[in-house]
This record gives sequence, structure tokens and C-alpha cells, in this order.
Amino acid sequence: MSDMTEQPARQATRARRAADEFGELLGTAAYPVGARIPATRLIRDMCGVSDSTAYEAVRLLRKDGRLRVQQGMPSVVLALPDDPPPPATASNSSRSTGGHSTASRAPPT
Repeated sequence: MSDMTEQPARQATRARRAADEFGELLGTAAYPVGARIPATRLIRDMCGVSDSTAYEAVRLLRKDGRLRVQQGMPSVVLALPDDPPPPATASNSSRSTGGHSTASRAPPT
């Protein structure tokens, strides 16, 4: 295998390791669900990897459903894939019905 093909493979392996290591902290008290975090910088500093490897690790965590990433904004920690969904609130339930009550009305008498 040449150096040209080994380099991307090594970076991918480092990125997966960094994503796994950092991913273990997501959803914990350190980085709770809903927290806004500078993920690329945190991964780079915590795992001792390059910016490009940290960026790839963030991409992997986004693909895994662990982070919501939007350019120019901090990443947002998402629930673990096996976490139950949050309970519906009044604002959530009205949104799902278009803001209209689904309760049946009694006919006028």
C-alpha cells in the first residue's frame, strides 16, 4: 500500500476513534442533550488530533445522529438513538394537529 492510500485510511481510523471517545461523553452531565458545544475544537483538544481529523469526527457523530451541525453555529448534542423521545407538551401536541383541537364537540341542542 502506498503512502497516498495509507494517509486517508489512517485519518479515517483516527476520526472514528475520536468520534467514539468524544461520543461517550455526549448526553452525560459533561455535555447534556440540547447543549450547544464547539465540537470540532473540543474533539481536537481532547483527543489530540488535527483540525481535519476533528472535523471528520464531527461529521461521523452527525451521521450517527449524535450531533446537529449547522455551519457557523455551535453543534447541538442530540439524544442517543436508543433514548426514548421526550414527552409531548401542549405546544408539541397542538403543532401536530395544525393548532386545532382534536376533541370531538357535542352537537348544539
